[in-house]
Amino acid sequence: CGSLTTTDFAKGRIGIEHEGNSLQIDTDLLSHDVGFKRGSLYMFIGEIVVQQGCVLLRARIARNVDGMDLDLFATALKLRRKFEDRLAKSVHEDAVMVD
Repeated sequence: CGSLTTTDFAKGRIGIEHEGNSLQIDTDLLSHDVGFKRGSLYMFIGEIVVQQGCVLLRARIARNVDGMDLDLFATALKLRRKFEDRLAKSVHEDAVMVD
């Protein structure tokens, strides 16, 4: 998630920022007009790529999430990662026991 800070629609690029971190987004693959507004909060799904020494996200999905509780989202994300880590360890331990 990040707030829209820059737009360059001629190049198919926008910039977002969140908690002092910034990221360039390649919007060429988006199939619909998101209606980007500077200062609004957006969430993206895509792939991280490096082009000409610049790291950017090639977005496949974009969504306006103005009004989202970012603290609650961060908490949910931490819990999901913790669950996935435990699940991966469990699967690994089961695989070791079978060998």
